[in-house]
Amino acid sequence: MKQWFLSLILLTGSILPAAADDDESVLFTAPITLNGNETVTCSFLVNTQDATTKTGTAFVSSDYFDHPFHEVAYSAIDSTTAGVVTIPKTVTYNGYTYTVTKINQYGFSDCRRLTGIIIPATVKSIDNYAFMNCQRLAEVKAPMDLCLTVAAQDNAATGIRYDAYFRTNSTKDTLTLCLPQDSYIAPTTETGLYLDDNGEEQTYTGTMPTALICTGLDHESQTVSTREVSGNIPAGTGIILIGIPKEVNYIIPAAKEDAAAADVSGNLLQGATTRQYIGGNTDDTKGYADYILQDGIFYRSSEGYIDAGKAFLRVPTNGTTAAARLFLGGSETTGIITPRQPSSVRIQKGYDLLGRKVSASKGIIISNHSKYFVK
Repeated sequence: MKQWFLSLILLTGSILPAAADDDESVLFTAPITLNGNETVTCSFLVNTQDATTKTGTAFVSSDYFDHPFHEVAYSAIDSTTAGVVTIPKTVTYNGYTYTVTKINQYGFSDCRRLTGIIIPATVKSIDNYAFMNCQRLAEVKAPMDLCLTVAAQDNAATGIRYDAYFRTNSTKDTLTLCLPQDSYIAPTTETGLYLDDNGEEQTYTGTMPTALICTGLDHESQTVSTREVSGNIPAGTGIILIGIPKEVNYIIPAAKEDAAAADVSGNLLQGATTRQYIGGNTDDTKGYADYILQDGIFYRSSEGYIDAGKAFLRVPTNGTTAAARLFLGGSETTGIITPRQPSSVRIQKGYDLLGRKVSASKGIIISNHSKYFVK
């Protein structure tokens, strides 16, 4: 059998096929970072190409093919590679720039000396067995929406530490998350970590985002009460993060042995550990209603699915009709405030979000910086 396999290699000249211009489904190699200051050769599979812009997408891919007697797979890097590898956001080959969007099946299989891997936000999926037999793999840094996928890999080493990171590109500074593993949420005064665009870990010296849980609901005022939390938080917990500067890859590390456990009792935020159907409870007599956070306000959800890694609010209705929207209390980051009328603005008639007339000194109206939206 070995002699037959050797003959196949000699006849083909190489296991890796030569790439032709504007040709998809072709394997090529490019360097990736090893241990922060070295490189190692990695193989990629062309997925799409645009001949006009000379761009495309590519997958981290093992040299995998069907042997007449069994499947043969080689990892995308030398299986003896030791240390931490960083997958780049883009790689170049044959005049094209490819965005890396996936780790294919068996991508890093049998890399028994690999201890860590940093996955960029461009990667949207990971195939089965991507980390099979990676016996020393101890730490993975991956985007929040990928962490659950990584954690569920078959045959992955047990006890892997998952440092999830997230990034926001909008001006919104409030979002909900489902923590994919036991995690450590730093106090706002503590120095935090983030990943730069090269996948390198850096120290963030600004104010860390604040983590909140939702602990109650006042039906009369339609206000959700919150409590700030920090410390070790169990996997699957739903939290709200506020005060997030855009375009920063904040790292949420795995739980720390020397950190205290956070009190998350009474939390009404439900973490979605898988893609989950919500909002189907249209009959308020069943006792609860589901809400999703949007622009700092919880809106009652229509029937549909929420992605894994997100969180939603499930509140008891106590036999009453559920409100269309709920307001976050205990924070001024939502854009909903009790108005403090600036001297340059005179509000003669104002309305709250339920359409009730209010004076300029009380009630709730929407504020956008110094602008007041009134009816």
